[in-house]
Amino acid sequence: GYSTEQQLTNWSSTHSAIPSRLYEPKSSQEVVRVLQHFHEKKKKIRPVGTALSPNGIGMSNSDEDCMISVANLDQISVDTSAMTCTVGAGITVSSLLAELKKHGMTLENFSSIQEQQMGGWTQVSAHGTGIKLPPVDEMIVDMQIATPAEGILSLSETKQSSIHPLVSRDLFRMCKVGLGSLGVVTEMTLKCIPSLDLVEKTTIKTRN
Repeated sequence: GYSTEQQLTNWSSTHSAIPSRLYEPKSSQEVVRVLQHFHEKKKKIRPVGTALSPNGIGMSNSDEDCMISVANLDQISVDTSAMTCTVGAGITVSSLLAELKKHGMTLENFSSIQEQQMGGWTQVSAHGTGIKLPPVDEMIVDMQIATPAEGILSLSETKQSSIHPLVSRDLFRMCKVGLGSLGVVTEMTLKCIPSLDLVEKTTIKTRN
């Protein structure tokens, strides 16, 4: 499915686009078919999430360009024994946190704004906080990425794949923060931590 003449604007209103078509596939295989179509036609298509980025990385450059959204890929499954969750790239951070809370789990790192889609949020390596709390892409242990020439690639931090192990590890590292240029992320498995309560303490001091 797709829609036409949709004006998209990022959150800070610094960039906008009116793509020729905005595709909204409902499965990973549909994502592949869209990419293959554009690959064969030698035309551009850009993945876009909730358009939070102030630099407009997901916005099309011209009215002839098209865009693809994975918002419909919002499935989630939780493995409490392994302390992991497997999610579609289109699920929002807020929806994922709400589901994890039911299982006494949470993400190691997230921002005050939680309406980003997981695919875009991790692709830009958001929000590292100090040496002991790395950027959010470091939570990914497995991922699937849709490509026009190779179909769905399954990449992992530890598991073997059909690709040569050394190539697979390098590809995994690159695709975790591919900015949408290496393919479209459709699914990922993330490490989680037990839920915790934060206590805020406020003190007021004078200069004396």
